[in-house]
Amino acid sequence: MANRIFFICMALLFAASSASAKPYLSLGGMWVDLSDDADVRAPGPDWGVDFDDGWGAFVAVGKQFDLFRLEGEVAYRRNDIDGIDIGGIRAGGGDKVEAMSGMVNAYLDFDLLQFRPFIGLGAGVARID
Repeated sequence: MANRIFFICMALLFAASSASAKPYLSLGGMWVDLSDDADVRAPGPDWGVDFDDGWGAFVAVGKQFDLFRLEGEVAYRRNDIDGIDIGGIRAGGGDKVEAMSGMVNAYLDFDLLQFRPFIGLGAGVARID
């Protein structure tokens, strides 16, 4: 269901047309810091997961309308698991956590001299594995 909503929003984004609308493409990479390791409380011993720093990448396509932008974004993030603590016993890592997300974003740009601050609002979905 969430995937359908995302693709419907993307279709509406590209169906919107204006003589002043300019399409754009953004690509980027990121450093992903999961500094707050996961602590799990459940019946039985407490356990936690320690993560290594990770990486991510994204692609966004959108349309610029004067001082307003609409875009769709897809991103991928990955962190390796450094270790797992179960009831005070440390086990090795060797696995990973991956997240794939899709966002629909809207931005209001402010044209101030040599830089362009903005305010943004977005909604999306993520699948974490």
